[in-house]
Amino acid sequence: MLTLNLRHHRDRWGERFPLVVDVIRRHRPDLIGFQEVWRPIDQSDAILEQVPELALELKVVPKQGDYGREGIAIASRYPLLSHETLDLPGGERVAQRAVVDTGTFHLCLANTHLHDKPADESIRLPQMRALLGWLAEVDAPTVLTGDMNAQPESSTIRAAKERYRSSYEAVHGSEPQATFPTPLVSATGPDQGSTIDYIFFSGDSLRVEAASIVADRSHPADETLYPSDHFGILAEIEFV
Repeated sequence: MLTLNLRHHRDRWGERFPLVVDVIRRHRPDLIGFQEVWRPIDQSDAILEQVPELALELKVVPKQGDYGREGIAIASRYPLLSHETLDLPGGERVAQRAVVDTGTFHLCLANTHLHDKPADESIRLPQMRALLGWLAEVDAPTVLTGDMNAQPESSTIRAAKERYRSSYEAVHGSEPQATFPTPLVSATGPDQGSTIDYIFFSGDSLRVEAASIVADRSHPADETLYPSDHFGILAEIEFV
């Protein structure tokens, strides 16, 4: 399972594109959650067209209203039994959920990109609560990916962890030092960054075998050229 914010078409997308494809090709995820997908260039479609051997089915969802040129997307190598979307409160942002048939069990795969403003949690926390209530309607083990724009100590992430576990924390005992920003957009070190990207999972029915930071390699000839302004998270999850 991979989650990755693509940084839409900004910051040298043409040069970043093959780096993103390399991340997908190297790790071969069965399930992907993308955020900041730039729809006018069919960004997520273009990425997956470079890895046809993975045979990933794609569902792209636009943001609300005037912000619809950007969206979120999920991709799955498993058959999709359903796919639905939710407009989150506070405007602009959305969530998506799909039930996939893994061959041994059904899994609810959800993906979102919560609001980045304001600095407090007055929009993000209601968005998270609405999302959690929506996911509770599905009777299946759940994985939730996304750019939550909220750090681990925030009320937004605490609310998520009341129901789900964080994959990276489950394996390593704590969240990563930072998932944003990468040197693509900032010269600050990891100790000055923020952890805002997550893969959450149902702890009563799923188990994480491994979790790691990915999309963390620069171009060999340019130490400022990264796949995105976010690092990605990769998790290996199994049914128990």
